[in-house]
Amino acid sequence: MGRPRWAGVGAPLERSRERVHHDITPQHRPCSRRLHDNRPRPVRERAGSRPARSRIARRVIAVIRAPTVIAIGDTASLAPTFGAIRATADSLGFALQAFARPIAQVVDQAHHAVHFVSRNLVLGYVIIVPGRRPVAVYGPVSQDSLRARIVGYLRIQRELETGGR
Repeated sequence: MGRPRWAGVGAPLERSRERVHHDITPQHRPCSRRLHDNRPRPVRERAGSRPARSRIARRVIAVIRAPTVIAIGDTASLAPTFGAIRATADSLGFALQAFARPIAQVVDQAHHAVHFVSRNLVLGYVIIVPGRRPVAVYGPVSQDSLRARIVGYLRIQRELETGGR
């Protein structure tokens, strides 16, 4: 019986295996459930799940296909002038969309364009024609002021299309 046949040659190799095995502990493995500062890793329910905050605060996106005035903000403060503003937009050939919460983007489906809206626009309007850049109107405005801004926007758009002739 005596010594195993690898005892003379393989003994240092066996010790090194033990050392390597001893060095790899659950805290040092790269696939560990802990971060480097010894905090536990956040656990997700499934691989593609989103954080909870994205489910709470969904981004609002407006989609346009024709010239549109987008009313943004508290509908209670816009309600007294809403009928007059709708009549103004209709008389100038614009559709009207209303959103109670601020919008993040305006998607122009006719020209496959995405326009980002400033986060500062909490109460106001966005005037947009498909294929052109939108104009933001901050705060509640009167019917006459909105009409003047839409007409000015259309004038600039016509000058861009005709080359200023």
